[in-house]
Amino acid sequence: MNANVVVTSTVAQSVDSIETRSAASSYPNVIWAEQHTGEASAQEEEPYTVFRKKALDERQASQPGETPRAMKNLYKFWSHFLIGKFNAKMYSEFRTYAIEDVSGPNPSKDGLKCLVRYYKQLFSPDSPKPWGNDRTIPEIFTLHYQEAMTLDPNMSTNGDAGI
Repeated sequence: MNANVVVTSTVAQSVDSIETRSAASSYPNVIWAEQHTGEASAQEEEPYTVFRKKALDERQASQPGETPRAMKNLYKFWSHFLIGKFNAKMYSEFRTYAIEDVSGPNPSKDGLKCLVRYYKQLFSPDSPKPWGNDRTIPEIFTLHYQEAMTLDPNMSTNGDAGI
């Protein structure tokens, strides 16, 4: 699957207008599974809505500049899940929270790193696209990627190491 990636030249297209396999206004029915390593290898499973609420509650209760473990996991989940099953509402939250976290008085870059990783994977010619590899990548993603890169000038030189 080495399809060439072409970016559209129309700016008018918004994230909400992108055709997807899931409803743009609701969350998909997803179970989040987190693998724990150690002597007793266990796997926690919970519905996405429960996982999301827990992460956002912890985020709200955390100190400025701190990214709770559940929120880090939510950022990682979004960066992987949205590649194959784009959901506009989920993407909007991902982007909004990542930008809020890095823009505060005590910035946290965890969300931004995952967001940049998402864009890099989205632009990779080997990565499957949620709208099909035969269609071009909507330009809005290029604009969002460029914005994310301006939020941390070191991101372009250091890449997304440490994610």
